[in-house]
Formats: sequence, C-alpha cells, structure tokens
Amino acid sequence: MSIEAQNDMILYMSDYMKDLMEEGLSEQEAFEHAKIVLMFGVQQLSPLI
Repeated sequence: MSIEAQNDMILYMSDYMKDLMEEGLSEQEAFEHAKIVLMFGVQQLSPLI
C-alpha cells in the first residue's frame, strides 16, 4: 500500500471515529469499533492485495 493510500486511510478512519464519538461512543469504543470494521474490510479485500 502506498504512503498516499495509507494517509487516506488514516484520515478516513479518523473521520469515522469522530462520527462514532459524536453518536455517543467513547474514544476507546470508537477505536475498537473502527478496528473491527477495518479488519473486516481488509478480509474482504485480501484476495485483491
């Protein structure tokens, strides 16, 4: 994965966590939720990587 793609993913996940916290999750809960979503997404893409 290129540096640009990594930076884009970091920004996306930061925004996603911010949205989750605005919905009432704590920072730790938002992190854990985003981590699960990211892992699931990577599993779906793994044949392409």
